[in-house]
Amino acid sequence: MFRKKPKINPRDEQLAKLQEIGSKLHQIRTEQDISLETVTKQTRIPKRLLKAIEAGDLEGLPEPIYVRGLIKRFADFLGLEGTPIARSFPVYLTSIPSRGSFYLRLPGLQLRPIHLYFLYILLVIFSVRGISHILKQSALEVSRQENPSHPQQQQPSPHQVPPSATANNPSDRPVVVNLKLKEECWLKVVVDGKTEFEGMLPQGTHRTWIANKQLTVRAGNAGGVLITFNEDQPRQLGKPGQMQEITFNAKPSL
Repeated sequence: MFRKKPKINPRDEQLAKLQEIGSKLHQIRTEQDISLETVTKQTRIPKRLLKAIEAGDLEGLPEPIYVRGLIKRFADFLGLEGTPIARSFPVYLTSIPSRGSFYLRLPGLQLRPIHLYFLYILLVIFSVRGISHILKQSALEVSRQENPSHPQQQQPSPHQVPPSATANNPSDRPVVVNLKLKEECWLKVVVDGKTEFEGMLPQGTHRTWIANKQLTVRAGNAGGVLITFNEDQPRQLGKPGQMQEITFNAKPSL
């Protein structure tokens, strides 16, 4: 007698796939010696959600459609192809019959497969907006964590910070450094040995700092920073996603 193949519980399938993906991301992250704090700072994903993904904890994550967006952002940061990895995580939005025999009947309303298709499109649109909202809230949460009332100066891990570059001021005037942000970036600015600024700045920000002897700029995303020293031409501080530090010194008086 022919036996029907038992149906797989969608929740169990999602859990199994999440555990597989989370284990892979955890392995690659540890092989690259990258901390969860670094991933949080660069992707704006809260640390608790990163832990839940790596642990395969489905209960600790938002709706599956949002989980896909988090997985893609996490995988992209680790240098993987985030899109196919995220798509491998199953999301069950709705069930549409293959032969068009299903009709949802309500008083004065009849939904056919074509109507369900449009509902699916609307659901995807609102899901994307939801992901955007979650990421914005995550960014605010991380910003508050990085900028408490009495912030402690945190030093990036050694593998992130390349040797600092040094530039000499060609004149006797004070050191004048202008910064323009093409992308959101974490910055630390030290003027004559005193930290003048440390925190996140949004895209499009223009800032100018002046020092008498020495000015140091450290950026978490050097590719998103255009820097101008005195009257020189603006130049990009470094590569996208790279932690870079540069120090400008005033010319000693003769």
